[in-house]
Amino acid sequence: MSRYLKQHFLTPDSSDMMKLLSVLILFLICFGQLDAQSFYDTERLKINTRDFNEFGPVMLDSSLYFCSDRKNSYTKNAVENERVVYRFDVYMVQDTAKMRAMDLPFELNSFGNDGPLCFSPDGKELYVSQNFTAKPEAKTITQVGIYQYKKQDEKWGEKTPFRHNNTDWNTGHPCLSPDGKTLYFSSDRPGGLGGFDIYFCQLENGVWSDPVNIGSPVNSAKNEITPFAHTSQRLYFASDRDSVNGFDIYSAVANDNGFSLPEKLTEPINSKFNDFSFICNASGEAGFFASNRQKSDDIYSFRSTFPDFETCDSIQTNNYCFTFFEENTRDLDSLALTYEWDFGDTKLRKKEADYCFPGPGNYDVNLNIIDSVTGEFYENQASYNMVIEDVVQPVITAPEAIKAGIEVVFDSDKSNLPDFEVQGYYWRFSDGFKSTGPQVSHLFEKPGQYKVWLGVILKDTANQTTLKKCVFVDVVVK
Repeated sequence: MSRYLKQHFLTPDSSDMMKLLSVLILFLICFGQLDAQSFYDTERLKINTRDFNEFGPVMLDSSLYFCSDRKNSYTKNAVENERVVYRFDVYMVQDTAKMRAMDLPFELNSFGNDGPLCFSPDGKELYVSQNFTAKPEAKTITQVGIYQYKKQDEKWGEKTPFRHNNTDWNTGHPCLSPDGKTLYFSSDRPGGLGGFDIYFCQLENGVWSDPVNIGSPVNSAKNEITPFAHTSQRLYFASDRDSVNGFDIYSAVANDNGFSLPEKLTEPINSKFNDFSFICNASGEAGFFASNRQKSDDIYSFRSTFPDFETCDSIQTNNYCFTFFEENTRDLDSLALTYEWDFGDTKLRKKEADYCFPGPGNYDVNLNIIDSVTGEFYENQASYNMVIEDVVQPVITAPEAIKAGIEVVFDSDKSNLPDFEVQGYYWRFSDGFKSTGPQVSHLFEKPGQYKVWLGVILKDTANQTTLKKCVFVDVVVK
């Protein structure tokens, strides 16, 4: 775990940095919100090696890129504690189910340490961490900077140093925002809150602006590294602020004041070991991360085990109001006779009547002919038995007023699911939060319009079959 830090971030004669190493001895070698509850399975990829380290996963199209210090045909070795070690290079694999990975072209992998990296949204540019000094004969490793490569005629051109590199400190772990206009990175440059902080630059007229420390609460007095910017405006990163378990993966949501309080991802993403290098797809349902839970650093995939509800409907309103008329009525000969609809608790003297029942139930409705003068019954024209039932569906009960930053409760108490045994309630919010159970509490970080979905898995008690039902509501958070 410390070897990456030495090779990427330390000079052999730097006593101050060696003190940092003692603090970061468990430092990771590179990082929907996953929920307070865990709905994910993880799997160690076959591309991992037993004795070497793999980390820094990033996807481009259908290929996975990552960093490893495994031995290859041109990797130069070094000696550390009387043991031969190898420097980090970037590799690519098109099928993560296979064991063999291909190292990137020589122009991208230097004689120093290479990676992690990130790609522009169109895949035509990449930014990668590399040592400033990278010569075959080099016996010492200098600090890290970020370098840009542009694709020309399907080949990567000459590298361009990031304009805010400085050989006196480290600038690495680049990550581009989904629109490619913000570059996040980690650095131990002066003026930070701790050891390594996360910074960002904006692309202005083709030039990266001056770095801005992302500040508290994302950065802390400890170390924050390996940022990953998600399409949901959620920033994932690794931090050792809770050093009991070394490094863990956190997430924070962008808001008007910067970012929300970071939330630590739950198991099985985080563990009692070092967990870092987190990335996920647009839905947050699948992705990759790195961990040393099996001694060396390895890349793991994760996927959501949250049930998929393919079709979700808006909640239907129960209808208790009807218009009653009888097609077979006749013209009454006497002016004294009239039609009267009898609903039990209400009588309406008209040929066509509008009436609302108080709720579901079994009702007798009669159309009678009466004497309008005396009120005496003359004859029954028609009789109906009305069976009124609520729509069979889950129902979401939401607060009428919802304010950002205040926890509110959603429940399913008004659901109408007769003849079904509920196997599970599954809640999903458009800000990425998920939960289970008939009731859920949630806090929206910022104002806006959100969707709330409730899916239920049901067992039909009559034929013992299983089915799914799903509804949604739109809510406004002020």
